[in-house]
Amino acid sequence: TVHSIFQKPKEVVNTLIPKTQTSEKEVDPMSLPAIPIQATGTWKSLADNSNLTFELGPVSTRTEGKFTQFEVALTFDEASNPTTIDVTIDATSLTTFNSMRDESVLSDDFIKSTKHPKAHYTSSSIRKEGENYFAKGVLDFVGQKIDTEIEFRFVSSTKKDGKSVLVFVGKSVIDRTKHDMKSDPKIGDLV
Repeated sequence: TVHSIFQKPKEVVNTLIPKTQTSEKEVDPMSLPAIPIQATGTWKSLADNSNLTFELGPVSTRTEGKFTQFEVALTFDEASNPTTIDVTIDATSLTTFNSMRDESVLSDDFIKSTKHPKAHYTSSSIRKEGENYFAKGVLDFVGQKIDTEIEFRFVSSTKKDGKSVLVFVGKSVIDRTKHDMKSDPKIGDLV
């Protein structure tokens, strides 16, 4: 990753992915080996160990960013099958590591963060295919409720402060034009 003098370095997240699975080279998190899960009830995200990032645009001019404040709740049934995933995002916590660009993205030209300070995803169903799970649900973002699918997999189970912790990675593709943002061929529409 190349950082210009105008770009603040990305914040580091204390990942709970085992060190043997990480490297200096950027790795597609969905390529990490999946593990079976033994869990029941509702599990909530640990803010210091969680990361919600995004990228937009062609590789040569890609914009990357993250939301720094969000919560995830994942519920399992008695057979350890995930049954619901619920994500709440503080839209005002968006950063692209460039304050001028952030001001523009948070404005009424894009995510309208003063009118829509929260984004929310709620699944309606989760199915398993191979090692991955696919959650179907609705993403309420910038005042638009759009059917959205999230693909995820479990990659680790560990202990932190004496408590069991599940580590999962996931991804989704969102068409920003469906969330009340104008199309822009230079930067692309798929996030």
